[in-house]
Amino acid sequence: MNDQLKAINEQFAKQAQEFLKSAQGIQMPTDITSMSGDAVKQARESYAKLESVSKEITKAMEQVSNTAQKSSLILSDKITDNVKENTDAVMEAVNKIASAQSIPDAISAQSEFIQSQVTKAGEQSKELFELGSKVAKDAADQWSKAASKAMNTAKKK
Repeated sequence: MNDQLKAINEQFAKQAQEFLKSAQGIQMPTDITSMSGDAVKQARESYAKLESVSKEITKAMEQVSNTAQKSSLILSDKITDNVKENTDAVMEAVNKIASAQSIPDAISAQSEFIQSQVTKAGEQSKELFELGSKVAKDAADQWSKAASKAMNTAKKK
């Protein structure tokens, strides 16, 4: 089997050498050489554009991701502050109700707590909505700027 492979390999090498000898005098037409050179040049330019745009998009994604992370922390901190504030208000209301001298005093303390929490819930919801809207707008602005920059980069090259 080894001898057969060796013979096949030698035969192939001999044929390849004969082909190369016979093709030595043949020249490639200049039109084909020119076209292939132009095609390679265009492929390199296209690759350079694609690489540049890809880098811009990656950079933009990192920026948006960082902004989203920071915004998420801001929202999380705000929610944590609201929970603490609301828990403190509940504890204060429980103390007032527990220390009430009469049922009307307890009902009054409970009523005051409910009224203040309804008002506070509205304020907190508004703050969170405004903060969330700002976060969304900032992210959209960053994407828009990044897309414009990537398009300009593609057009320049």
